[in-house]
Amino acid sequence: MKTYTAAAIGAGSGGKLSMAGLAASERYHLVAAADPAPEARAAAEATHPDRRTFSSHRDLFRACPTDVICVFSWPPSHLEVARAGLDLPLTGILVEKPLAPTAADGAALLDAIRLRGLPAAVPHGLLVAAHARQIIERVQGGDIGELKLVEIECAGWDILNAGIHWMNFCVVLLAADPAPLRRGGAGPGTGRGRRPGRRPSPGRAPERSRSSRGRPRPR
Repeated sequence: MKTYTAAAIGAGSGGKLSMAGLAASERYHLVAAADPAPEARAAAEATHPDRRTFSSHRDLFRACPTDVICVFSWPPSHLEVARAGLDLPLTGILVEKPLAPTAADGAALLDAIRLRGLPAAVPHGLLVAAHARQIIERVQGGDIGELKLVEIECAGWDILNAGIHWMNFCVVLLAADPAPLRRGGAGPGTGRGRRPGRRPSPGRAPERSRSSRGRPRPR
């Protein structure tokens, strides 16, 4: 059975899950991880003592190119890291959401991946969670009647880190009858990203993602 070398770019919450999965797999050999945070690298070294760690993806790509890369770095860096990874002789790539800061950049990245003929993955556990699937099936099946409003509150993460999850969920939920999507936020720091693994400050108000039927409200 062929095995593939792999590296995790980002050793926060998502990176830890990725490294654990790679280390447990018979098909992949985790060889390295990169993260600018010393504490994240130390945690990776303690959990995976026989793997190399680097402070940047550039250093890892130069010293330790792999067959597969899993990008779990700070959200605004996903595009940069993925583009740099495409310069390697990859056989596969995983990029956490969001792919890029704009839809155009995300589409361009996907085009570049397709041009290379690489298998690619974007993880989205919410869409396969039992409770989420039940909500989607019941709403699209008409069990609750006409859908007027979807309002999601998330006290655990901010819009930059969690917003893409809720936006994608709403797009799937409303696929049969798309509605305008409007993003809103509450509390200090709305729209500012945190490094993966960091929790919100005590007392911080939850961020909100809202979708409503009809015409958007005038600004």
